[in-house]
Amino acid sequence: MDSQKPKVLVIADSTVEPLKNYISNFEEISVDIAPFDQVIPTLLSQNLQEYKLVVVLSQLEKISPTFAELAESNQTNSEQIFSEVREFAEILRSAATKTEWLIVYNWVPPRWGIFNSLTGWSNSGVNRILNLANETLARELDNVRNIAVIDHSQLFIDVNNRIFDPKLWAIGKMLYSSYSFEELAGQIVSFVRAATGKSRKLIAVDLDNTLWGGLVGDVGWENLKLGGTDAIGESFVLFQKQLKALKNRGILLALVSQNYEDLALEAIDKHPAMVLKRDDFVTWRINLNSKADNICEIVDEINIGLQSVVFIDDTPQQRSLVKETLPEVLVPDWPEDPVLYPYALKKLYCFEQFQLTAEDKKRTEMIKGERKRKASLTRGISREDWLKRLNVNIRIEKINKGNIVRVAQLLNRTNQFNLTTRRMSEESFMQWLDEKRDIRSAYAISASDKFGEYGLIGVISFETEDNTIRICDFLVSCRAVGRGIEDAIIAFVSQQAVDSNKEKVIAEFVPTAKNRPMREFLEKIADDVNEDTFTFIPQNHKYPEYIKREIIDGQTT
Repeated sequence: MDSQKPKVLVIADSTVEPLKNYISNFEEISVDIAPFDQVIPTLLSQNLQEYKLVVVLSQLEKISPTFAELAESNQTNSEQIFSEVREFAEILRSAATKTEWLIVYNWVPPRWGIFNSLTGWSNSGVNRILNLANETLARELDNVRNIAVIDHSQLFIDVNNRIFDPKLWAIGKMLYSSYSFEELAGQIVSFVRAATGKSRKLIAVDLDNTLWGGLVGDVGWENLKLGGTDAIGESFVLFQKQLKALKNRGILLALVSQNYEDLALEAIDKHPAMVLKRDDFVTWRINLNSKADNICEIVDEINIGLQSVVFIDDTPQQRSLVKETLPEVLVPDWPEDPVLYPYALKKLYCFEQFQLTAEDKKRTEMIKGERKRKASLTRGISREDWLKRLNVNIRIEKINKGNIVRVAQLLNRTNQFNLTTRRMSEESFMQWLDEKRDIRSAYAISASDKFGEYGLIGVISFETEDNTIRICDFLVSCRAVGRGIEDAIIAFVSQQAVDSNKEKVIAEFVPTAKNRPMREFLEKIADDVNEDTFTFIPQNHKYPEYIKREIIDGQTT
């Protein structure tokens, strides 16, 4: 599936066929629309496995007959409504076992309803019951890892024109106007990008007239348009707050500005309305060089791909240069009016994540720690001495409910140092593991050193067969490679083989366009190489002396 267009199924009890055209405007995604008004029968079908993402758009009055009665101002039993919601949640939970991701939009009031607004939030009011029904749905689905409940009302907040066209409803049972379809398509595209690991990881942003108003080299930091009661200045502050929120979610920020570094940093440090501080940026290139060259330097420094970068700049010429020079970088058209900057950022649809891990939230700090490590290597000592002085500690722990979210992230994002590049969701991986618990084992590897935490950076899984341990997954985040951690993982598997009286460990390499570094490591360390099969004699592989380790597997060493 990874080499093909990801498939999406939209299930709705209203007409949503126009979504196909709107989604095709964003990127190549294969979209199927389920039969009209067949939400529950479609969810109960067995034909969901082929879809990366299933989106459910329903109306509570069609899910709950009792709520339909309430919506027509009849006396009803609210507990019966919640019971019907729980029954629907059970159907959704079952459907989630048949697909990788299930997106469920919660409910809004019927578009054609005539309600008494003064009593809508009374004990039995439609608005209050609807709200409690949504809470019930969210609570019932809260612990299903591959289901996300989406606030339907947010869709309408982001639509800047008519959201419901009564003529379209009367003619074709369309609940959404063309403006709403456009916004809904954007949201679905962002969910697909999250599900396929194509969300962007870094925003490279300009300074003058992008993070603040004015040219700092001309007017000085004291006279920049930023904050205050000025509409333009307030808009820059709001835009910075949005970027700060993204940074707190694990999106990296970098500065790319043709400016004088001392003047730019002085503005960042001294202007009282600056929301973003130096520490919020993982790195910066503030100079008079080409911005395309500076972006290339940044991705090399922090070891990510150009396909992970968004470049935001107010100048059309700069955007055009980067767009033509670095086609993998997302370079959005940017409004001339700074008041529209916050809205433009919301419309990029490329930063969604299904779960946030501790590693996500600490990503900026961890990458800064990596720079300190690299800087320490240049101080005239050998690599062996450098590794000894790093004081690397690793923690090897069985994969469990507490770490599977991060494990799934690594499985689906790691490209270079990855044995098989096997992509699996949390549920599919745990299901694979549970199928043969008697012969399969899987571990998560975390690490730290004297410069700070690496977080959870590696995964190893293997199964036993006769006299052999066969490695199924072996991957390490690129930023942790070269510290002996990968050698320690091989030593760990080798020790498992020794303890269980197995004669050898086998790793079967699956080549891709990007995982050459893994092959080079295996060629260097394996005891025997036969094309893509690498064999290890367990007794030959010991833990590096300079790495401390903790193994959480019923015992600690």
